[in-house]
Amino acid sequence: MQKLQESVFSIIKTTNLSSAVFSFLQPTEEYSDKTPLGGILRDTKYGWLALGPKFCVVDLRSGLKIAARTFGNGVSNKITVTSVVELPTPLTDNSQQLIISLECDDATGLICIFHINGSQLLRCIQTDGVITELTVCDAIPNGPLMCFDGLIMAGTHRGEIFIFDLNKASLIQALKDLSQGYEEQVRGEQNVANLIFLPLKAVHKIESQRDLAVENDDHLALLLNENSFHENQYVFCNPDGTVRMKAKQSHIRTTVVQYIPQLGSLAVGFNFGAFQLWNLLNLELEFTSQVNVECLPVTHFGFQEPCDDPRAFCYLWVVFSVIDRFEEEEFPLAVMYSLTYQGKRMLAENKYLYQEFSMATIRFQIELGAIEDVSVYIGGRCISCHTYSISSVLGEEGEDTMLNLCQLVWECWGENNTVTQHCMLLFDLDQWYKDQMPATYRLENNAFMSTARCPEISRGSCVTLDLRLDSESVTPYSHATRLEEHFFPNSLQYNCVALSTWSTAVVQTAGVQRQLVRGMSAAGPACLLAPARLYAACKTAGLTPLYAPSGDTPEDQRRFLLSVALEARLSSFLKRCAHDWATGTHSGVGCTLPFLVDWSWSRAIELKENAKELTAPLFTSSMMPDRNVIRCLEHCVQQLSQLTGLLDAILTKCCNLVVPDALSEMEEKYKGIGTVSLYFQVVQWFVRVGLLPEKSSDRHSHTLPYPVHQLCGIYNKRRIKLNRLQDKSDDESSNESCSLLYIDQLIEHEFGGDRVHQLWMVCGSSGGLYPPPSLFSLLRLYLLPDVPEEHKHSLLLYLLLDYSMIYDDMRHESVIRRLMQFPTMFGLSNTAIKATQAFWHLDHRDFDFALDQLQCLTGNTLSDWQHHVVLSSLLAQKKTQSALQYLHVRKPAPIHVSDNNDYDKLDDWQTSCNLYLARGLVFEALDVIRMCVENAGSSDDKTQLLNYFYKGCRNSGQLAKVLQVTLLPFEEEVFIRYLKECNESHTSDILVMYYLQQARYLEAEQYNSKLKTRHEQSDRGSARDALVATLCRDLPDVTGDVLRCAMNEAEPRIFKPKPMSVYVQANSPKNTFTYKSSFIQDTIENASETWINKPKTRKGIKRALNIEDTPFICTPKAYKSKSVLQEKSDGTPAKRAKLDLNSSGRTPKMAHRANDSVSCQVARLLHMPDLESPHNYPARTDTPQSILKSRPSSRRGNTPYDNDHDHSDHSDHDHDEHRHLRFTIPTSSEAGSTPSPVALPLYAESETDNVCISE
Repeated sequence: MQKLQESVFSIIKTTNLSSAVFSFLQPTEEYSDKTPLGGILRDTKYGWLALGPKFCVVDLRSGLKIAARTFGNGVSNKITVTSVVELPTPLTDNSQQLIISLECDDATGLICIFHINGSQLLRCIQTDGVITELTVCDAIPNGPLMCFDGLIMAGTHRGEIFIFDLNKASLIQALKDLSQGYEEQVRGEQNVANLIFLPLKAVHKIESQRDLAVENDDHLALLLNENSFHENQYVFCNPDGTVRMKAKQSHIRTTVVQYIPQLGSLAVGFNFGAFQLWNLLNLELEFTSQVNVECLPVTHFGFQEPCDDPRAFCYLWVVFSVIDRFEEEEFPLAVMYSLTYQGKRMLAENKYLYQEFSMATIRFQIELGAIEDVSVYIGGRCISCHTYSISSVLGEEGEDTMLNLCQLVWECWGENNTVTQHCMLLFDLDQWYKDQMPATYRLENNAFMSTARCPEISRGSCVTLDLRLDSESVTPYSHATRLEEHFFPNSLQYNCVALSTWSTAVVQTAGVQRQLVRGMSAAGPACLLAPARLYAACKTAGLTPLYAPSGDTPEDQRRFLLSVALEARLSSFLKRCAHDWATGTHSGVGCTLPFLVDWSWSRAIELKENAKELTAPLFTSSMMPDRNVIRCLEHCVQQLSQLTGLLDAILTKCCNLVVPDALSEMEEKYKGIGTVSLYFQVVQWFVRVGLLPEKSSDRHSHTLPYPVHQLCGIYNKRRIKLNRLQDKSDDESSNESCSLLYIDQLIEHEFGGDRVHQLWMVCGSSGGLYPPPSLFSLLRLYLLPDVPEEHKHSLLLYLLLDYSMIYDDMRHESVIRRLMQFPTMFGLSNTAIKATQAFWHLDHRDFDFALDQLQCLTGNTLSDWQHHVVLSSLLAQKKTQSALQYLHVRKPAPIHVSDNNDYDKLDDWQTSCNLYLARGLVFEALDVIRMCVENAGSSDDKTQLLNYFYKGCRNSGQLAKVLQVTLLPFEEEVFIRYLKECNESHTSDILVMYYLQQARYLEAEQYNSKLKTRHEQSDRGSARDALVATLCRDLPDVTGDVLRCAMNEAEPRIFKPKPMSVYVQANSPKNTFTYKSSFIQDTIENASETWINKPKTRKGIKRALNIEDTPFICTPKAYKSKSVLQEKSDGTPAKRAKLDLNSSGRTPKMAHRANDSVSCQVARLLHMPDLESPHNYPARTDTPQSILKSRPSSRRGNTPYDNDHDHSDHSDHDHDEHRHLRFTIPTSSEAGSTPSPVALPLYAESETDNVCISE
């Protein structure tokens, strides 16, 4: 097997113990040993230290002392702490208790239960012998010991093994007594409790004897190996009673005891190198190991279970080591025994009880020697052995749910005890299974074992007391594809907490894969100059990029490593490569910016093709994808987003170092990759929320099938009703876009209209109108490069609002709320969210809500065609009051003389004028017309606009109100001419009254005289004649003479001759003149500053000079001026260029560019094949009434004007229900810090779509 790279540990934090700890643990004269005992508790937050009778608990994060106790009341310093264990289940919440064994000066022992929170003793229990090792458990699942309320198992210095009842109820009562101030009732050091031993032959009386002991406030105990002692001799027996060894009791010592809950057994190790397994369920000896001459003591146990072994196999680690430092010149030996049982019974989830022991066999062993400089070290000691069953973070993705690890920590020393080395081994049992369970192995990294030298956590006289792995910090290496190397122990990232006599430390290893990635990031682009060594290390560690080929050439190795950096999200590393290589300083070894761009493009193509294969089943099948597909899709999307950011950085920061032609190609590639990236981001989101894959309708399911049947029926009916208002037949309206329906106009104006209709018809739609025939046909619009992403998101949001309308019930409430998170997930602005929501409600006749949302928009946020849709829709549906309310907030877009596409704007202004006149607001209507007149190009256009206003006043019966307005001279002229042309009695009366109002009495008399000769006299005419005659009679005679002279005499004209030439002389040097020729020259030199049609580019990007696009240099082009009053048929082409579709109806590709090869490559990148939906959607015109929400008519609040007109179209609205959403769409401010995918605005500058044919 190939030797793997070692894990590198680093100290990330060191905390010195506080001075209070040092002062407390100062050794005394009676106790000469200056090295304390110590250990780390299970949570790795606290540790304990003991020296002689002094005991304290420290916070490993701060080094502070949080609890302390001096046993013996300070009277005797000969008391020594021998062992400390932690109570598995605390007595109360947020508390911890420790069980401490003490060796007294009279060769007796004392067991104390210590409450950390208050440094209090809850109970002290006297023992006849010195306790050397302790272990504890909460309860036994069955057997005679079930009656014990917690069990303490202890081994003595004479080899005795006894078990006694902890009686946790008495400990809880002691806590209450201490809290109430009754310290004298606690059985402390001065009032110890006793052990009452019950012979094993009387074990059937254990319950009654326990009750008697509890009544006497004592503890019932059993001596497990009572048959091992005969006349001061210790007999080491086999389970069948045969003797394996005999020795003096004074030579026997129990060195380790550990209770194993999965076995219900107690493992006991002795100083003569043997161990036993005692079954506590039946109190029988199950196994006795061999006794080897000159074998080291058994000092540590560790129990492990395999993850998926159906057989009743488990494993027990036994560590043979010296007890004291520098005791012998021997290295520790770790041996793993396999324990075979007849069966196992499940107690709880993932917890088993093994039953009927069969045999124990040595399956693996390894000597724990030095890892580095082996010849320097002569001996060692095992510091700790811990086993862990850790839930893997990849368990939810289908990987192994548990990590079964064993951690061994030991120290080695050299001659004269001067040189020390701390080492650690991490053994993965499941990986050992996969590696065919070898019997032994060298002390080096391999598939199931990780070895490493720990940092120098102990220096000088400082001694390491314990080192424990922080199980919560264990993180496996995550990758899109889980290679075998990613399961090795050296791939894990974890922290370890170390406790020494002076300080605490946190050491960390990131795993070999993360180490290599961090090394790449730290080394920078220089590591790619000679990539062979790094390439080999990545291959060995399993850092193989997904879908990336490998090769032996340096170029292939660089591509491989760049793909590794991309997968590891080293965006800054890739940008540094672009920055360093752009100057060409490393071109000699092949590291250039074109190489990086080519790699980015080829990598994007690889990722797109694989993502396409991954997503194709989502549209053609109803089966849910497995976790591996979802993980690989996320992998591809993340890399495409990074490639988009890389090219964006190149275009922004390296543009001055690239020739213009190459820069244009880069920008084309940037747009293409960004478009594809956004497409797959949206597809990925569809999968996450459950919209993909498309599913069939199931009323018992919580999924949301695409409701194309219902939506087709709703929108077909809606189009028919709206088109009837425009006097269109039902046959025409069923397959044509409706100018009053916002969603149709959005597709027409922003998506190219016809190309979308053709695309959707190919996908199965009858007319190519909204709604799309399938989700795939909708998502393909994201591949249109010339459509801003905001419009794409708005269209999708519109469809999601339809989802919320169709599935408006409590069963789908949680899913709908997830759908409404789409805008904030993709960074859609609050303005676009409110606008889309408003237009959706407008299309569904919820006018009040729509107007409320539209009024919330700030600034010039709506485009011209959106204003037109709002006004046209409201007026066509007789909602004049709502339209008037909208006009008070949103004025139509201004008309510009230079704009050739202002017909729609003028139409909006004229609509506003009619709306004001319909409401009797003549003055507001005149203000509207005056704004149009100001922008009119000629007097004829102005006359036509004013006539439009006067005609509207006449038709609405409000022409007389014009007399209340102060008209401008030109307006007055047109007004008088209009009244004369009407030639009606009513308009004639108004004209006469206008003359009289303006004190033009003679003109009034003259016009009135003409009226007398044309019309028959009536009562109204008689009154007019009398009024004119009365006013003219009071005028002086000279008035008429002056008026006739003024009208007959022409105004004199003075003609000024134009000089042939002129010379201008300045009065002073300060007065300078600019000649016309100089002005023209300056203008040519500064042409770019006056370039009106200059295309918008990213800041900092330079362009190649295009002669035909440069002002003053290009060929002059004359444009015919056009009036804003001309018909639409004479206008310019459509606002947005439409891309042609080929006969296959495939997704439109990017337009033709100057560089045909780049254009073809981008087009192929954006190409998606046609996919057939798993469900055929037949056309339906009926709409289930259960999906519509009606609003009472009393809440509509129609105005009198609305009531007067609604009856004419009552039949069209009888079945058109109001729709209002129960779910609100969160804005970006409400959503908080919701992560948003990287979405870049992509705009295409093309106007045609050319099909690329590869040669």
